[in-house]
Amino acid sequence: ADLEPTVASAFDAAIARLRAAGATVHGSPTPLFDEAQAQLYARGGFAAPEAWHAHRAMLSDDVTKRLYDPRVASRIASGAECKTADYLQLLRDRERLVAATEELLRGYDGYIAPTCALAAPTVADAGATDSGYVAYNLKLLRNTGLVNALDGCAATVPCHAEGEAP
Repeated sequence: ADLEPTVASAFDAAIARLRAAGATVHGSPTPLFDEAQAQLYARGGFAAPEAWHAHRAMLSDDVTKRLYDPRVASRIASGAECKTADYLQLLRDRERLVAATEELLRGYDGYIAPTCALAAPTVADAGATDSGYVAYNLKLLRNTGLVNALDGCAATVPCHAEGEAP
């Protein structure tokens, strides 16, 4: 879903190479993953509240707060807004989605997806604005974060042609 054309092309070519090598690859829509993405990240997911719990003392102190990258500190601090009830619901939603994912993938040897939805941006592009940084960061972490949230395991295998953007 919403892959950058460079990534979609490299991924499609990798799937074609797998099929040519004799692998059976089934392609089908996975609305469950869209649902999981929407539910598990609607309020920022697990990372912000868990990071806030671990770093709140340092981020609450003006001296030690300066040790953090401001963009990272801002993302962590957003976890302070997470209500206990919302976090507990997130845990319950995750349990249900993990079970549904296990059922969906039963009978398959694996699930193949691009590691990232876009090729790595330049430092200048990613850092040009705070909002741009957040957008790039979220999109770069989206697929791997979902695999982790759903108790999956993953391996990243380069699939781009030599000399092209990974």
